Amino acid sequence: MWRAGLLLAVVLALLLPTGGTPLAADDLLDFDIPNGHFFKQANGMGGAGSAGYSVLDDAEARFWSEFKRLGGVPTVGYPVSRRFLWDGFICQAFQKVIFQWRPEIGQVYFVNVFDRLSQAGLDAWLDSVRQTPPSFDNSPDSGLTWDRVVQRHLGLLDSNSTIKASYMADSNPILHYGLPMSYKDYGNVFVVRAQRAVFQQWKEDVPWAKAGEVVVANGGDVAKEAGVLPAQAVTPEASPSQGGQAPARDHDWRRLGFISAVDGQLYDPGCVPLRSAGTNVPNLAYRSGLEGHLEWMRQHRLRWLRVFATGHAPKPGRAPRDSGAAVRALRSLLSSVEAFNARHASSESIYVLVSLTDYYPPGVPGEGHVFDHPTFQESPVLPAPWYRAGVPWFSFEQEHGRGWVYGLPNYEVNYKPWVHDIVSSLADSRTLMGWQLGNELKARGSTRNGISSPQAYDWYLAFTKDMVDTIRSLDRNHLIFTGAQYLAELTDWEYRPQDALAADRVPEYERLALRMLNACGEYCWNVWSLTAYDFNLYPLDDLAWFSQAGVPVVATEYGFTLNGAEEMRRRFGGDRAVAVRSGLDRAWVALDGSTQARLPSAAELMTSWRMAAIAPWGSPAPEGEWELDADGNRGITGTADAGALWAAWGEVGSSLESANREAGSSAACLGFQSP
Repeated sequence: MWRAGLLLAVVLALLLPTGGTPLAADDLLDFDIPNGHFFKQANGMGGAGSAGYSVLDDAEARFWSEFKRLGGVPTVGYPVSRRFLWDGFICQAFQKVIFQWRPEIGQVYFVNVFDRLSQAGLDAWLDSVRQTPPSFDNSPDSGLTWDRVVQRHLGLLDSNSTIKASYMADSNPILHYGLPMSYKDYGNVFVVRAQRAVFQQWKEDVPWAKAGEVVVANGGDVAKEAGVLPAQAVTPEASPSQGGQAPARDHDWRRLGFISAVDGQLYDPGCVPLRSAGTNVPNLAYRSGLEGHLEWMRQHRLRWLRVFATGHAPKPGRAPRDSGAAVRALRSLLSSVEAFNARHASSESIYVLVSLTDYYPPGVPGEGHVFDHPTFQESPVLPAPWYRAGVPWFSFEQEHGRGWVYGLPNYEVNYKPWVHDIVSSLADSRTLMGWQLGNELKARGSTRNGISSPQAYDWYLAFTKDMVDTIRSLDRNHLIFTGAQYLAELTDWEYRPQDALAADRVPEYERLALRMLNACGEYCWNVWSLTAYDFNLYPLDDLAWFSQAGVPVVATEYGFTLNGAEEMRRRFGGDRAVAVRSGLDRAWVALDGSTQARLPSAAELMTSWRMAAIAPWGSPAPEGEWELDADGNRGITGTADAGALWAAWGEVGSSLESANREAGSSAACLGFQSP
């Protein structure tokens, strides 16, 4: 008894600093946090400092539960990364393995780490530095059934009975470790390489194993050392005890009773996920057909619509003459939508995203549009000096020989007062989804006018900060959406010439994206919006990058272009409805350098790729003055394949709504409130 008591006293003394005060979280190497655990052991500093990695359970993935189920540190090691998106799945690297969350089964798979390293051309390095042999020739698998393939690969385990016993002891070894791919005797260790792990039987005592013991090699550490993991993912996060779980500038926003953005997703007023499809009807506030359109949306399980406060290429006499006319039209629309929602279940409620202006005419009354693009000449646009604060009037020499335009106003002259009037008048609407700064806004560099692309981007970022703070000073209820097409187009930074990824140009893209992420004044914008057509890879890059940064990404325009049979086959396979439903079996290289086997369908964008919401362009209900919002080139309604497209989008909407109802209210959303 005395010995046991003395031992307990010694242990307690070691766990308590002088004075008997319990250890603070910053003094511990790992500690519990809400819904998970925080680890500093593999932070690159030997556990020193406050940085590390969280392992969490939340609405996106239950990594903490899986970590414990799989045996914790002895089985998978300490975390060596944050969460990141890889091959369209949420992943997190640990010392021994990389978790890949599989929502269809509610569990993790282990990533085929060593297959990925082979694809990156690292087999020679693995063999010489990491005592991991290259895979054997897999051509004998050709023509075999899956069962025969498995049998052939499991036969490789006969090379070492102890490793075979260790592999087969797992409850689902193929799921967790992948198929055995090769083996090699390195003298001091016998190694069997599998797709997702490496088994080592050591023949002599080493610091991490005794002679004869089988260990699973640190696959996650190897992947991190090889540089195949995203740089942002392997950067340690600040300790929650230092307030470091959230980024320095938080893009989340939630006010009770309104649409919210929390942890990269949108939620309805009851904190039920609003991962949903919507419609684009930019002129709906200025034409007939609202009631029919709302019922059409309800039948197709579409939950939000986008309108333009300015209208979009409206017929003569339909555009608002001033902000007062815009407020009256928008208030009438919002009131009608609210009345419609009151007649239906909350799970069928429809919300309205208002784009405050348009890059194209007519825009806000009094604006000036010019031709600023050396090749694009279909429409004049808002030029870069429009975004430049403090210079209210400017002149601009147009492209295509169209000459000079004098006395053009910047955004502070007409747009900012327009936004003030509209936002202040409608800030209490519970039907409003949020405010979009504008449709496809861009500040383009102009050599002719002595404006560089970096200078134009600086103006755009300052404009974003100013207008977000302006809106937030008037409306603390609703979300604020950006208004670009996608970052490469916004910044004139082409890092995919002819769709081929130029790896040396990717770091600059990431720097530009980080600048946008941090384009916050007193407040931050909440949602990154995209225009995405014809499987353009640039918007997919933005989706991966911004969603990984914890920001909701919404495709406010999505679709496929009618442009001749051959061109359509080249762009998206030729059938627009099939492209929506099934994506396209075409390999491409992702931003992180990994080769993706196929381009995702609309539903896969929402599930595997974590897009928050999506809406096809030119999608009015086929009644009333629908033709005012139709687009025979990129839209749905009024086209020859409209029936097939609407059926496809109805399927997307239904599947998303079923998942939303099944998910129920989010604890993360309910537990968050903006000041």
